[in-house]
Amino acid sequence: MKTSFIVCSQNRKKAKELEKQIKICLGDKEQFICIMNAQSIAKGYNDGARMARNPVLVFLHDDVSLRFSREEWDKFLLQVNHPGNGIGGVAGFRKVELDANGSLWPPIGGYGSGGCLHESENSVWYTTFGLFGRTLTVDGIFLAMTRTVFDELEGFDMDYPGWHWYDTDIAFRSHLLCYRNFTYPLLIQHGTTNYRKDGYCVDQKEFFKHANIFYQKHKDILPQVVECDNEELEARVFSREPRWGQVKNIA
Repeated sequence: MKTSFIVCSQNRKKAKELEKQIKICLGDKEQFICIMNAQSIAKGYNDGARMARNPVLVFLHDDVSLRFSREEWDKFLLQVNHPGNGIGGVAGFRKVELDANGSLWPPIGGYGSGGCLHESENSVWYTTFGLFGRTLTVDGIFLAMTRTVFDELEGFDMDYPGWHWYDTDIAFRSHLLCYRNFTYPLLIQHGTTNYRKDGYCVDQKEFFKHANIFYQKHKDILPQVVECDNEELEARVFSREPRWGQVKNIA
């Protein structure tokens, strides 16, 4: 099944490199749409979706690298198109709530799902969130859904003026419509991250500003959680934070 890949970028060279990589990895029949200098990622993605001609939509960051085969991709598409499935990706959270400090936060320890490679500070490491499978939210580095699901959700909420929480919002709304969001073991490498290797968030002010938009919108039905396929296993294996994998210096 053909896919439309949609990216927002401020760097045309970087976007071209991603387009080339998609063609090498998946062939030249997939559509690539780049929205340059979008007002916000939500608006850019909605604009891109209106240009898309294929039945599967993938929204991804311009600084990701695809580390999977065509065979793995075809298996992933079967899950995206499975009846009742909503938004698929590589990482997410099974719970959204207010933390002990009154801040809205998608907790990782014991409630994560999936994982991906990260690259920062001249190093590459694998960030493990938790077991792949059923999840509540999906991280915006890679979001896949059918056109039918996207249209039913009426796209991304443009009340989010920047680059945070647009992903949590659309996945949460998918969950509220009783779709099953999920993570799948496609290997994705993310070129940047809001977190250092020690787990410190370098963009907290903007992040929590957008979190408050989400809270005002959904506070009457928070917290929300979905069950893990094997909750006991996940609690035992992924209970410590931060859970960075082995760090390797870039040659």
